[in-house]
Amino acid sequence: GSKGRAMIRGGYVPYRFHLAAQEIETLCEKLHPLGVSGITIVSDSETEYVIVGKRSSSTAHLSDRLELVPSGALDSKSPKRENALDFKAKLLEELEEELGCSASKVRDIQCLGLIFDSESNIYDVCCRVHLDHSPSEIENLSNNNDEYDWITLVPMSESIQFFRESELQSTSSTFGLLRLLEFSRTP
Repeated sequence: GSKGRAMIRGGYVPYRFHLAAQEIETLCEKLHPLGVSGITIVSDSETEYVIVGKRSSSTAHLSDRLELVPSGALDSKSPKRENALDFKAKLLEELEEELGCSASKVRDIQCLGLIFDSESNIYDVCCRVHLDHSPSEIENLSNNNDEYDWITLVPMSESIQFFRESELQSTSSTFGLLRLLEFSRTP
């Protein structure tokens, strides 16, 4: 491949196989779903914020946990471009679904890397998403989905401390995504 590009090859299986793999160790070694996760940033004149959501107790997977917004699974219904999954387009879909934020408000999406979430047995394509919304506009966006009980803004400089000190458990990919962002900002 060309510099800065990677290719992941795989196939599609029904989601129920992934759920079964959570319980059957030999399946877990062979099935690794692919997801996409974003660390979404909004800023005002002084501070950058990340968007954090508390997953609803009604979600089938990782309920009642904190996570960076948005995230989702790549599957056979995900957008494709040139016969390949378009993870950035999927991230935009998740942003619309989870925050009510349209693609027109996305300033930039930067791929940070790939992490393996050993707790969920999922590979996540991780991206930084910078929005043109102000923090107050994000607070006013409607959260019209059943995935999150609430969404909040956390100053970027306090994000690791926020997750470490929270009484709620975070998804295991959260710290990996924060580390990728920190690494991408290191000169």
